[in-house]
Amino acid sequence: MSDLEKVIASLPYSKLTKRMPPAANALMERCLEYVDGEQLYGLSFCPNDDVTSFYWMANTTEALQRRAEKWQSRIAEEHPDTTLTVQDSVDEFRFEPPDWSISESAFRERGRKFRKAIKLCDHANAPIGRIWRKFQANCKDSADVIAYCPLVQKQLLDAMVDGLKKFDSNFDWSRVGGRDQFILLVFIPDGNPELVRDMARRLNPPPVWEQFAASYYSDEE
Repeated sequence: MSDLEKVIASLPYSKLTKRMPPAANALMERCLEYVDGEQLYGLSFCPNDDVTSFYWMANTTEALQRRAEKWQSRIAEEHPDTTLTVQDSVDEFRFEPPDWSISESAFRERGRKFRKAIKLCDHANAPIGRIWRKFQANCKDSADVIAYCPLVQKQLLDAMVDGLKKFDSNFDWSRVGGRDQFILLVFIPDGNPELVRDMARRLNPPPVWEQFAASYYSDEE
């Protein structure tokens, strides 16, 4: 193992892992309050392509249906001969967090409890920046950065997944109809589909994973 690899292995990923559960729990609590009786079915943490930070999205089945109906209506207006159905659009948007309806902006005007959830997400994000700064400080040149960047990214994503698994094991899933009715994701928009699929598999029970796998870059597509 090279000196740089030793540095990478010693970076404080555990701080990210430790901060994910309270952030996820706060988001779930506030999302359940925000949706006012609608059926919450998904929460996703979305790192950017470089895994230097993440944002989050959540959705309800009702918001998904509204989104699909609006999209289908638009398509039908522009293409009267379309065979696209509302259900086709539901299937398309169900597991696409960038198209989900609830985000940080929805929380900003909702009071102290909602702002606290945002702060906990910022708190979880903070170790990511420190990890990257320490990594870059130990690189000799840009070649080191390019060569070892994927290793740091993988460690960061693993830390996020590990933290969310801890959250998963402690949350009362009966509040959303059971764990089999909810998907938890670390989703990189426009990222490596196999990586996204692997993280979804690790985070969700088999019935939820199988539904996601059949929809997101399945072999049939």
